[in-house]
Amino acid sequence: MTGSDGVIRGAIGGHPDTADGAEIAIVVAPLIRGRIPTIVKKVNTIVTPGSTIDVVVTDQGIAVNPVRTDLIKRLSEAGLPVCQEQLILRLKQLGIPMVGIHFNGRPVSSDIADENLNAILECWSPSEMGAQAIVETMRGVCNPGGKLPVTVARCAGQLPVYYNHPYGSSWHQGESIGFANYVDMTHKPRYPFGFGLSYTTFAYSQLQLSGKCLSPCDMLEIRFRVRNTGNVPGTEVVQLYVSDCYASVCRPVQELAGFARVELRPGEEKTVQFCLELSQLAFLDEKMRWKIEAGEVEICVGGSSEDIRLKEIMTITDDAYIEGRNRAFWAEASVF
Repeated sequence: MTGSDGVIRGAIGGHPDTADGAEIAIVVAPLIRGRIPTIVKKVNTIVTPGSTIDVVVTDQGIAVNPVRTDLIKRLSEAGLPVCQEQLILRLKQLGIPMVGIHFNGRPVSSDIADENLNAILECWSPSEMGAQAIVETMRGVCNPGGKLPVTVARCAGQLPVYYNHPYGSSWHQGESIGFANYVDMTHKPRYPFGFGLSYTTFAYSQLQLSGKCLSPCDMLEIRFRVRNTGNVPGTEVVQLYVSDCYASVCRPVQELAGFARVELRPGEEKTVQFCLELSQLAFLDEKMRWKIEAGEVEICVGGSSEDIRLKEIMTITDDAYIEGRNRAFWAEASVF
């Protein structure tokens, strides 16, 4: 690789099993607005009409060194620094696909990055092996399979925003008691809890429950099939959510009950099974007692909290009270 002052030209090899590769221009995002003209000028000397640059890679964020870490403490907005968003718009004029590498200690949310970058790789604050992981992911040696452990808001004014909000709030407000959207944007987050893309795709099928009517002391077995429908190996993080359809107190619209990583070759299909103790559905009632309440519970599986592929309803036949220390916390998973 060659270059300096924030712009590097080089090549990145393709997957070891192929002869493919790409010539790239790496642009280091500025922290101050005054550096943008200098960086863009240097990019223009590398990316010319006759150049063979395939992709522009630019790092973004505010938490990759002590200076940026200190800066994040003084920012009130959830987006990228203005100068970095301006750089994205200037690079967009080159007409070359762009990949943004996000380094940050908190979720970054940017309209400009979301609308103008062809791909975003969320790296958080990686350690000494972060560079290798990034390069291997971009080469295709590693197929990304991570999922967001948080909900990413569109802007600071949307906070707090989280997937397990109470019924009738956030983006599940009823028209009679709230507003479907903000005046200037949707209630829905930019990226939902559990979201994450892959170089392949997955299909879900054949959801089966061990029973449709169960007593509070029972365990529910949930089975379904997952298949890799793409052309490369990949790992899907399947997620199990539960939703109390009607309750005596206000309940979350959905709750994560379990998840499992499923490694699949192209065309391969596996069965996933969750064992859900019904005590995991207990909640504190108005007298602060842990209650497993009779009624319908919706069982959902999918790739994220907003990407539900399969649903089924089961019914708890009776009320029961338990000690909090005996409440199940997680649905154990097996893959076969």
